[in-house]
Amino acid sequence: MLALLISLNWSSQCLSLTEATHQELNRHVAQNPINGFSLNDYLMNNLGLQRGFGEIINGVDADGRNRSWRVFEWLGYGGEQEDRPGSWKDYLPIVGKPTRSVNHFHNPLRQPWATAGLNDTIKVGSVERSYTGQSQVLWAQNLTQDPYGTLGGNWSWYDARGYYYSALTGKDFAGNVVVHTYAEMQQYYANTFRALGQLMHLVQDASVPEHVRNQIHIAKGYEAKVEQFMKDKKDPSVWNSFLTNPVGFDKSILDIVSKDVLAPRPISRIIDADRYDGSNPDPDTTKTLPDAGQPVGISEYTNANFLSKHTMFTDDLDPTDRHYFPYPRGASATRWKDETNKRWYVKKAGEGDVVNHLAAVSWKQSYVEKNYPNLSVLWRKVGGLDDECYKEYASKLIPRAVGYSAGLLQYFFRGNIEITLPDSGVYAQTDSSGNGFTQVKLKVRNTTPNDEEMKAGAIELVVKYKLALEDPFQSKDVATSADFKYIVVPEANHASSIPRVPQDKPKPQELVFDLTQTPIPLYATDVYLQVVYHGQLGKMINGSFVGEYPGVAVGFKDISEPTPIDIFNDMDRICINKGWCEAGDAASQTYGIDAYPHNLTDSYIRLSSMDNPQVVSDTNHNFYIQKITPGTSSRVFILGDYAGSNISYTGSAQKINGLDTWPHIPGVLCPPGYTTRSPCSDVYKLIKNQTDIDNGVANRIYPTFDLFRGVTTWGGFAVENWPYPANSVCPEE
Repeated sequence: MLALLISLNWSSQCLSLTEATHQELNRHVAQNPINGFSLNDYLMNNLGLQRGFGEIINGVDADGRNRSWRVFEWLGYGGEQEDRPGSWKDYLPIVGKPTRSVNHFHNPLRQPWATAGLNDTIKVGSVERSYTGQSQVLWAQNLTQDPYGTLGGNWSWYDARGYYYSALTGKDFAGNVVVHTYAEMQQYYANTFRALGQLMHLVQDASVPEHVRNQIHIAKGYEAKVEQFMKDKKDPSVWNSFLTNPVGFDKSILDIVSKDVLAPRPISRIIDADRYDGSNPDPDTTKTLPDAGQPVGISEYTNANFLSKHTMFTDDLDPTDRHYFPYPRGASATRWKDETNKRWYVKKAGEGDVVNHLAAVSWKQSYVEKNYPNLSVLWRKVGGLDDECYKEYASKLIPRAVGYSAGLLQYFFRGNIEITLPDSGVYAQTDSSGNGFTQVKLKVRNTTPNDEEMKAGAIELVVKYKLALEDPFQSKDVATSADFKYIVVPEANHASSIPRVPQDKPKPQELVFDLTQTPIPLYATDVYLQVVYHGQLGKMINGSFVGEYPGVAVGFKDISEPTPIDIFNDMDRICINKGWCEAGDAASQTYGIDAYPHNLTDSYIRLSSMDNPQVVSDTNHNFYIQKITPGTSSRVFILGDYAGSNISYTGSAQKINGLDTWPHIPGVLCPPGYTTRSPCSDVYKLIKNQTDIDNGVANRIYPTFDLFRGVTTWGGFAVENWPYPANSVCPEE
């Protein structure tokens, strides 16, 4: 019994790449740009996770323990967990239990895919056990992976999409609110990255010959050797060489319509593009192309080019045999001697990729051929796969495990929405009499690659902010709430699509969001906007839809914090001979000038983008202030881009003293020079009051305000009486 247990103990580590290897591969993909895709950049620029793959996500692991892990650690954890439950005892005959890993196999030569999963047996002594499982192509899109709660949960592509949508919006696809606290939102993010890690595990398993050649395996082999390379601290160069040049897939395979209703999403083609059918391993299908990604699914490449211990040159078996594989062919293999270790090998130079150490010639055969050449015909069997074989296999398969799983991540996060300012020049506006911003407007453009469309869906705005615990409109760092707060509202006009508008077209779609029930507070800091679309994401090809439903696309914008604009009526005083005097009869009569106090009436403010500046008028404005009395001011607030907006202003002085007989022309004189009459224009920079992460260091950025006549102000306009003499300048107070 002891010997049996020792031999079967290998199985828990060898039914796939080892858990440690999956964890390491996932972490590598997360932390490095791979074939033009950087998860780090995406997390920072599209989700606002400023620490990128190093962002801490709090969640609960499979054992119910609270974890504060970084994004790349959750992805690594998923790579580990996809093989669990999977104790070695679960693989024993008679007493074994179901495991996830039996669903990690796919034979690309089997059609339909329902027949492409594991179907193999192991016999130990007189005891034989059959192993069957669902094809991993179907398993990855299985809506109910774990119906009885015995297989570690549901972590399919559909589940990952749902976790992601819930993390973004706090709701499930049915519209039910599932997130009530910040901690619950964090858990959905943790689930998203864990699920993606588990899906990446499946892609990587398709780079293992046993997994694509229908071989259940308990003896240590390829996977164990790969782990040995990975853990070799004395000479990490071999492992590092595997990671240096990842090979991805040609994106065109994602446009191949799936024929299986159980795996309709294009990720199935990452595993099996149906371009290798057992008869065409050579021309541009299962060999590496110099300028493009691999034009086949990863299982097709692995199946056509590599052997496993129990499928060594099985092209001479009956085609109905479960272990029949037409390639690599024994008839095409040629023998050669590796002088570095003095051993004979067989290689293939065509019918797919070149593999020099395809298999090792047995020592017995080498001995017979050397000493009894006339008997060599009796020894036709190769000796199996040795360390040099595994090393060369890994040199070709690990780069694809990396590149293809990175491609899976890129496809998951492909949905992208560009957010820009609306025609009003600001995202939101309010006057000081309100309780906050009750409406957000913005323009959006679908910038998803590969010409995919966003049609027949729903659009929501997510406002993410912290709340200042004291007045933020002062020149100091004020305390804020520890956690972010969230507002989620649907598009007010029930928009259901986001069009692809070329960059040279100036009219992306404008969306409106009603925040009357949940306004953005004036004391908000660290304000970010996200536009989330969920629905049809894909395109029509030859009359068939290729893509996802529901897919998810996200747009992100780091916008300004609430920024005040102050309009001061400074006409209760006048600058005379470089000193301030009270406006009124005495000054007017003494100097023979209009030194009377005035109301400031009909103030109009127009904000617009810097690219398309607008001129304010009584019919084209953001704000209208009917009257500001002398010595007072009026304040409005805006949310916009940090770079600022073009601001255009006009107003008029209105006499209020019966002795004031001076003519009053509508409008005000504009700086600098005061030689032109309003509208006056300027660039108005907006406030940044938030924590930014720079090289891993948190820096709190807060605004510096000025003081004007006892009022803390960010900026705006002050309308004054004309000084006397005209070149007289008085100090600001």
